[in-house]
Amino acid sequence: MKRTLLYLTPLLVAYLAGCTKKTPVTNYQSPSFAGTYSAAFVRLHTNQTTGKSDTVTANLTLTMDAAGNFTVTGDTTQHAGSYGTYSLGYTDDLIFTDKTLPATGTPTKSHLSGDYLYTNATNALGLKKVVGDSILYTYYLTKTN
Repeated sequence: MKRTLLYLTPLLVAYLAGCTKKTPVTNYQSPSFAGTYSAAFVRLHTNQTTGKSDTVTANLTLTMDAAGNFTVTGDTTQHAGSYGTYSLGYTDDLIFTDKTLPATGTPTKSHLSGDYLYTNATNALGLKKVVGDSILYTYYLTKTN
């Protein structure tokens, strides 16, 4: 009798587990970034020696398509006009590959390149990138179409 109960116990557990309430599966939809966004770009640099900050701003237009391409136009006095590709990273980040970024050296203007944390609302897109402990790049963009 004990041997029969020993063999029936796993079947009973499996049966009872099948009767429990199941959580419905939720399919996560990737956000769509396609569209044209306009607003300010801000680069905040803190001098590590003096502790003083200098801020650079520029009004930009960022155009992103569904195929993963982007262009940056607008006030290119402080920020480079550029183009390239973007992709969704693993956790709340967008990765931009700027095809106009110089292969060597430090560029004279800021480029939309690298890994940015993003916030995405219905008609807005925020991008943020911290480099080291002294430079912060932010884009607060409003979708125009």
